[in-house]
Amino acid sequence: MDLVAFLCAFLGVTLAAHGYVLLGSTILVGPLIVLGISLSKPQKPPLLLPFSFGSWFVALPLGFLTSAVFRSPFFLGLALYYYGCITLVERHARYVPWGAGLGLGWRTATQVQRPVVYWLAVSLFFTLSGILLVVALLGAAKQAA
Repeated sequence: MDLVAFLCAFLGVTLAAHGYVLLGSTILVGPLIVLGISLSKPQKPPLLLPFSFGSWFVALPLGFLTSAVFRSPFFLGLALYYYGCITLVERHARYVPWGAGLGLGWRTATQVQRPVVYWLAVSLFFTLSGILLVVALLGAAKQAA
């Protein structure tokens, strides 16, 4: 289900770039919303991608690199969405608090012990991802026009 959602997101932007903006935006947003909701439930769907904190250190540089190569924030938006999914799968979010010196001190907020910070981190990454994906979708739609 996870790989299908990411492939649908790519298909949605591609359709928007070819002039099918409404269909493309529906195909982009729908599966990503369903994946996020299904990962937040206690029973997880079967997953193909390795949703772990270690895989984030591969996804983020790839997101930056592919966004720079293709000059679109789409892949960086998917990388941020991926980290939001990691926090939902692992049930804890790792973050660096403001004023932590050089930023070398990771802190962890779990869904049980610190739910406000946990859900704040989850919503932050999904919101940033949504902004970048909408910008990419609008850029693709503008390119088609």
